[in-house]
Amino acid sequence: MTRQLVVLADAVRKISEDSNGALELYVVLDADREQLARQAAEGEDLAVQLHQGIEDVRRSVAAAPRRLPIRCISCSRLLKKGLYAVVIAAPVGPVIANGVVLAICTRCATTTSQVRARAVVALQKLWPNAQRVLPN
Repeated sequence: MTRQLVVLADAVRKISEDSNGALELYVVLDADREQLARQAAEGEDLAVQLHQGIEDVRRSVAAAPRRLPIRCISCSRLLKKGLYAVVIAAPVGPVIANGVVLAICTRCATTTSQVRARAVVALQKLWPNAQRVLPN
């Protein structure tokens, strides 16, 4: 098992304990980033948390070494700057204390509903005991 999968498995285990299998999915398309950044700058708690997660993904994609690139969770293609959506799956609750962050390339999905559908499929493979996935 690669290092990325070990980290992901640990994160899923932790979220599973915290959530009892109940998840919320937050989908952020590249086109939504600017509005999310404004909301975060205005101090909206959820926007601040989502923005931080999105920026972490962007930095990871940009800084990923060639030998260990960041890939689409749906098709395994290499992610390219601005050509992916980010999904944060987190336990149901008022704040995102922890979560799993997924990236889905624009070849797989371009709308929020398409991205959400791809994320649900990926999460069900990674996390077969999830009881439900709640839309945000």
